[in-house]
Amino acid sequence: MLNQCHEDFWSLSPSDIHVVLHREISSVSDGFKRQGIATKMLTANMEKQKIDDYCVGGVISETSSHANQILLEKNGFKCLKEIPYSSILDSQGNQILKTDDGAQGLRLNLKRIEHFKLLD
Repeated sequence: MLNQCHEDFWSLSPSDIHVVLHREISSVSDGFKRQGIATKMLTANMEKQKIDDYCVGGVISETSSHANQILLEKNGFKCLKEIPYSSILDSQGNQILKTDDGAQGLRLNLKRIEHFKLLD
């Protein structure tokens, strides 16, 4: 599923974006939730000078859980593509992935670099 998202990214991204940072999937354990850690991880290690040096146009991230999908949406990421979990089937046609958190699919998300406040 992740490979499919990666393969499709450049055909889905805005034509003026040529370089992106790629966030890997993030997770915070139960004992550390509700402390803003996941939100802080959205921009960790992003330095304006390096963003400018490499002409980074955006940040992409795949989200598999409902919580991360909501987090990224609240922080300005836009879903470019969603691969429904119901479309991932075994050889007998049975759905392989079933979530317990309400997520309906894997999402490929993008946030344009100029929309990050730390870079103002």
